[in-house]
Amino acid sequence: MGGDDLGTKAIKYAIAAFFIILTVFIAVSVVVVIAGILGVFSEDSLTITSECRNNSAYVFISARGSPVNVKCVVLDKEYFNQTEVYVGNLSNGDEEVCIFKLDKNMADPLRFEVSYNDRVQREVCNWRNYQTFID
Repeated sequence: MGGDDLGTKAIKYAIAAFFIILTVFIAVSVVVVIAGILGVFSEDSLTITSECRNNSAYVFISARGSPVNVKCVVLDKEYFNQTEVYVGNLSNGDEEVCIFKLDKNMADPLRFEVSYNDRVQREVCNWRNYQTFID
């Protein structure tokens, strides 16, 4: 009889633990769904890449969400006449390119900042020299 009581207690504890874990899982799921509906996880962001070739630097911007006041800024200002490009407001999926013309020939990496929504992302552009082959 003592074994049956111990087995019965173990089953009751297992069932109680299962329902506690299930309740916690449901509570967390509800919080995540409500936060998603309220837009807590829908953060505005940009994907930034760059390419430097010939005598120009290109900063490619792709938007997720709706970032506002997007601006490209050259950090190595001594190499460029124009050091800022104001892009403005973007919508989800928009793509833009900031183009900077180089004043001096150089081979050093160039640094850029892209600011939006009171945030800043930095990008470094390495030079690619494309050679022209004539057949």
